[in-house]
Amino acid sequence: SVTRLTQCLGGRGWLATAERDRARLVDGFNEASYVLRLVVAGLRPSGAYTISDVLVEYAFTLHEKVRTNLAAVIRPLRAHKVLWETLTAFVDSDYSRNKAARSLFIHRSTLDYRLRRIGEVTGCDPTSGRGAQMLTAALIAETLHG
Repeated sequence: SVTRLTQCLGGRGWLATAERDRARLVDGFNEASYVLRLVVAGLRPSGAYTISDVLVEYAFTLHEKVRTNLAAVIRPLRAHKVLWETLTAFVDSDYSRNKAARSLFIHRSTLDYRLRRIGEVTGCDPTSGRGAQMLTAALIAETLHG
């Protein structure tokens, strides 16, 4: 069962599932594989996931033009290793400045400075709801298809 498999993970790893009948087993495997890629690229916490958990990510990554445009938003950060690490830590901490600063072993004011720089480089403020959405989507698009 999914519950038992999730317990076996012990809070360390991801499990993706898709329900299909035997005739569509390959389709189910492909869906579960893509869900897993989205979960990992989106820096989601350990656990079990289905397509219902990644509907937004699934939708925008299916459209090449959207994916390309999103990846272009974040691509300039690749030239700034520290800013890239800061953004991924911020997303991984579920946008908690305190958690992100602790995970990076930096002072909160240093994190705030880096977040401002990310906004300057990308044109998206990672501390606003809209900016966080855009940058997270861009991070996923760039990670999967960059």
